[in-house]
Amino acid sequence: MEEWGRSAHGGHVLEVKEEDVTKAVTEEDAPAWVHYDFKQPNRQPCQKCHTSTGFRNFVSDPENYNPENNTFLLTGQQKEFLYCWACHRVEDGSFELRNPGKFERVAEYSEPADRISSVPDLGESNLCMVCHSGRSSGAAIKLAEEIKGKHFGAFNSHYLAAGGIIFRTLPYEFEGRDYVASNPHASIDGLSAPHAT
Repeated sequence: MEEWGRSAHGGHVLEVKEEDVTKAVTEEDAPAWVHYDFKQPNRQPCQKCHTSTGFRNFVSDPENYNPENNTFLLTGQQKEFLYCWACHRVEDGSFELRNPGKFERVAEYSEPADRISSVPDLGESNLCMVCHSGRSSGAAIKLAEEIKGKHFGAFNSHYLAAGGIIFRTLPYEFEGRDYVASNPHASIDGLSAPHAT
């Protein structure tokens, strides 16, 4: 619990409360959880990563996930961090990690589809890929009809996309270049990231 309370998944709530027990967690402390009220209907696309309720519902049944079915017990301005019950099966008392299965229907983008399908089944790390794979890819830049000037701010992999970087599902690649993975961190649980050919 202490490790969770000091982590980004826990909104650094323990550090905040140690400083001042009456202080609330702010956007400066935990933007992923408090930047918006992610419980609101206009934030449904965000809920599977920015609320425990949405995350649990998605990883429990990715094929049939529908954010319309997310029922939030917290009301008002109370935000949801990533609570224990989001990743762990507390409802049956086993506390086992949930497993959404192989990374296939996780990211919002579908290009390049061959990159996504080449990511192996990561076991327990499948959970991490749900929110840390990015929501856009370099292919989106190539598919853009018009790019004005030198500003690429509209093309955003959506933060903390380590899984997408390790398994090369989102980077931009120039035509005619051979991209050989040489990242010493390019594996999870001993599974190698795909190499370019």
